[in-house]
Amino acid sequence: MRAPDARALQATLGSLGLYSGDLDGVWGPLSQAAFDALVEGFRRCRPAPRLNRSMGWSWDQSEGALYFDGRWVARGYSGRGEGRNNPAMEAVRGVGPIPAGRWRIGPPRTSTRTGPHIMDLTPIGHDAHGRSAFQIHGDNATGDASSGCIVLPRAYRERISGGAFSVLEVTP
Repeated sequence: MRAPDARALQATLGSLGLYSGDLDGVWGPLSQAAFDALVEGFRRCRPAPRLNRSMGWSWDQSEGALYFDGRWVARGYSGRGEGRNNPAMEAVRGVGPIPAGRWRIGPPRTSTRTGPHIMDLTPIGHDAHGRSAFQIHGDNATGDASSGCIVLPRAYRERISGGAFSVLEVTP
C-alpha cells in the first residue's frame, strides 16, 4: 500500500477509535489490527448471506431474519428475554424462539389476542419440542410480543400471505 493511502486509512481508523498509532503511512501490525477490527465490526452488523437457504420462505432463528429464495427480506424476532433469537433455547416453552424445522403457514386471520393479519404455523414432520400455538404476528408497543412466535411488521405478513408459498423453513 502506498504511504499516502496508508496514512489516509490510518486517519479514518483513528477517527473511528480503532487506531491509536502515528499517522506515519507505514502499514504495520497496528494498522492491520485496526483494519481487522473494522472488518469484524461490519461482519457482526451485517450477516453474510447463506447459500444453503431453502427456496421459498425461511426464518433464521439467530438472526431474527426472514428470507425468500435465499434473499434477505425483513428483520423481526422470535422469543422473549434470554430466548429472543436464541436457538439454544428453542425447547423452552414461552421463552425460546420458534423451533427449527418445516412449518405450514396458515391463511391470514384476525386474533383477539395477537391482532390483525396473523398466520398460524403448524409443524411439518416434527413435534416442536411439545410446544404449540405458533404464529406470525405483529409487535406490541413494548417490543416484547413474542413467546416464541415470529414477530414481523404487517407489510411483510401481507407479503407472506399474498404469495404462493405456504411452507416456512426455520433454521438455527
